[in-house]
Amino acid sequence: MEWGEYTRALTVERSAVGAGEMVVDRPWRSFLAQAGLDDPQRIWARDDGEVVKRRDGLEVRRLVVAGEDGEVVLFLKKHVQPVGANGGVGEGMREFANYRAFRRRGLATAVPLAAGAHEDGGELRSFVVTRDFRSRRWRSSSSPFPSWRRLTGPSSW
Repeated sequence: MEWGEYTRALTVERSAVGAGEMVVDRPWRSFLAQAGLDDPQRIWARDDGEVVKRRDGLEVRRLVVAGEDGEVVLFLKKHVQPVGANGGVGEGMREFANYRAFRRRGLATAVPLAAGAHEDGGELRSFVVTRDFRSRRWRSSSSPFPSWRRLTGPSSW
């Protein structure tokens, strides 16, 4: 089973962009720029796509963007918290750091592309962008997460 895409160590580039900061997994940099996902404030302003989850301080959007191999499905998770909460680290940046730590230990994760944060009116707005497993390049045989049916074997249900 090929899990390389889900366990590959991230090659991170950190930069100050506009009034915020951003980290990007280097292989995805040009893709993100072409998709208009290379600036924390522009990413935060994205209101297209389907909202798949919303609660206080969190919104998750499913975005479909054009890629070289066809459409690529991304998830944009936006977090809002008071400035200074969690030691001043945005939840999106923390989640990206967790993906990176898990991968350094050889654990499979979602495919993290970027994260960023900026302050606005006393709020720390952060995000993390991940690629959907079911994107065009995904194959069920390469998923790091086995299906329930594969785990339980043939059944009558």
